[in-house]
Amino acid sequence: MKSKISERLKLKQVELCAPQYKEFLEALEVNSTINTLGLYESEIENGLFIEAEVTISIPTGGVYNNLDIRNKERILIFLKSEYPFSAPAVMAMREDFPFSFIPHLNMGVSQSKVEELNLCLHRGNIDEWFSEHGAMEFCDLINEWFSDLVNGELIKQDGFECVRISNSIWVMVADYEALDRRITNDTREKGHYILSLSIIGSYMKVGNEDYNVDGKHFPCILVFDKKVNTEYFSGNLEVASDLKTFYSYKNLNHAIQKYRNIYYDPNNRSPLLNNGIFIILAVKRPQQVIGNFGKFEFLAFWMEFDFSQNPYIDNCPIKNMLALQSLNCKITERLSGTQFKKEDIVVWGCGALGSKVSMEMARMGYLSQKLYDNDILLPHNLVRHEIASGYAIGLNKGRALELEIKSMYGEDTKISAFDSSSFSCEENLNNEMIIDCTASERSLNWCCTNNKIRNRLIRCEIFMEGKLGTVFVEGKNRNPDAYDMRVCLWYSAMSNEVVKQWLNQDIEEIMEFHIGFGCSSDTMVLDDATISNHASIVPHCFNKYSNLEHGTLIINYFDKDELTNNFIKVIEVKKYESWKTDEGWVVHCPCDILEQLTKITYEDTENMGIWFGHINERMKRITISDTFIPEDNKRSTGTVIGGGQGVGEKINKIVKNTGGMINYIGEWHTHPTGYAHPSQMDKKAFKSIPKNNRPYLMTIFSPNNVGNWVLL
Repeated sequence: MKSKISERLKLKQVELCAPQYKEFLEALEVNSTINTLGLYESEIENGLFIEAEVTISIPTGGVYNNLDIRNKERILIFLKSEYPFSAPAVMAMREDFPFSFIPHLNMGVSQSKVEELNLCLHRGNIDEWFSEHGAMEFCDLINEWFSDLVNGELIKQDGFECVRISNSIWVMVADYEALDRRITNDTREKGHYILSLSIIGSYMKVGNEDYNVDGKHFPCILVFDKKVNTEYFSGNLEVASDLKTFYSYKNLNHAIQKYRNIYYDPNNRSPLLNNGIFIILAVKRPQQVIGNFGKFEFLAFWMEFDFSQNPYIDNCPIKNMLALQSLNCKITERLSGTQFKKEDIVVWGCGALGSKVSMEMARMGYLSQKLYDNDILLPHNLVRHEIASGYAIGLNKGRALELEIKSMYGEDTKISAFDSSSFSCEENLNNEMIIDCTASERSLNWCCTNNKIRNRLIRCEIFMEGKLGTVFVEGKNRNPDAYDMRVCLWYSAMSNEVVKQWLNQDIEEIMEFHIGFGCSSDTMVLDDATISNHASIVPHCFNKYSNLEHGTLIINYFDKDELTNNFIKVIEVKKYESWKTDEGWVVHCPCDILEQLTKITYEDTENMGIWFGHINERMKRITISDTFIPEDNKRSTGTVIGGGQGVGEKINKIVKNTGGMINYIGEWHTHPTGYAHPSQMDKKAFKSIPKNNRPYLMTIFSPNNVGNWVLL
């Protein structure tokens, strides 16, 4: 084989090859359209090179777009020394092969010294594909590639194939969507901008703002031309003149000279300022570029340019940079599958649980967040906090999260941290959804008694040494609210063994049930993976249930020692009716219970029943969970005498299952023919009720209204 490609690769023909390659040679032998011509080894790269000829079926109407593709084309197949754990590479050998008009070409073979253009046979990881499909199907893939090429099916409609850069020295990221808008809105047909660039770790980041000499940033020249470049680029990029195929290159010299006249300082000793310049060429394409949001493809380079000598730019060496779109909300939503309108959120508590919830929401595109926490990160917090870097020690937890999210998304965020607790949030609230991760009973009581907090709230907590996670998603207009749902959770112990087990732990555990856990406590023993499991539930609850009419209670049981017992249970919590008594108490009753009892008020005779629920004396709040009507009530038109059948058993069962959190809290009776006012007999009964050092609820139902009295 005598050809330029064989000279570049320094190929020498061999008669035999290593046993590892024989399977591929056998696959070529049985392929009717590929004919093996010779075997070769290279002086510059280990492996086997196979010269072959592929027969192509040319369409009767000719090759698509009149490309110079012949019915027989010579190819060179390169099998690395790692074969079969790496896929072969396929190169067209004809020097005048129309590379510039063909997409899906790779510039060089990755992790090798072979710099030849090679066919991109699979969109994805070709090594993984080859491992799954093998040599026979790979040979068929070669045939399919050439068939697609001559029939015009290689050029897909999902976007213009961008230039493949394989030998880049650095990574440059920029908001190319913003740059595209800037160019598109510019009234000029061609021009340039001098942008500000910063070096962050191992990569360069281009900002949207113009360059200014502040000692912190470097210049980056963006050159554009709105003429369309339709050809695919397949050449080597070594000196600036190699870029002449792009229209925007014609403006580069003018842009550099303008920068030199304004900013060049001969006394500055920085090599990045005196001996070179960062360049971005904006190349207009005929359709949207794959991986970008518009029709401009952005090519990034470092060009050696001695500003003291002012050389002719065509001869200046260039080094390729891998140009990438910076992370923004649109990309995040595409990757996360969350391309829908996002609500603004407020996060109370940025500890272990709250930090993970906030970050997971941000990674779904919730980039408008207000973060509240009045605590700082301590060394032990790093074991469970989303921020696990030492730089954050001593920073406010919310502020650390704000910095982390902004470092990911730049200015594409509205993240604000407040070095204060949730109790100071009132003046900053708008229409956001609140996510309460404080694990604070005080916070729960405050937000459920504060009439100024009208924002819908989601509260998440962890109990049972990390096994039980709960999420309360309040209903529309905060009905039911988080406290209603807390009581509903307790009452679910009547049917849920896990909740029953939790509420019936020993007395020390029960005293701590409402606290959950706190990352600020260095005595808490709970692994990060368990917390992450519970945190991962919250964003999905938010997306699925936050706009429903009713509330939603989610129970997530995760026992790392008995994984087969784990489950997630979703419970709909319907609306509550609430009344305020003359004594200043608030009574909450589920609407479905109220509907049931309202029907009873239209019966001819009075009836009565007992209330089960929870009394919070600090909040002066009574929350009803259920009612029980004894079957042996003695009913008449004007009176009812409560029966006792089944009452004791019912009380004992509820108190036992709920660990005493739900109890017998009072009674109700009906006035079918009157109003909900206590009769003389009722007043006498009120006085006879034993106080037992706790409030007692008496409710009267009539067809016209409902009356509540809390007896103390």
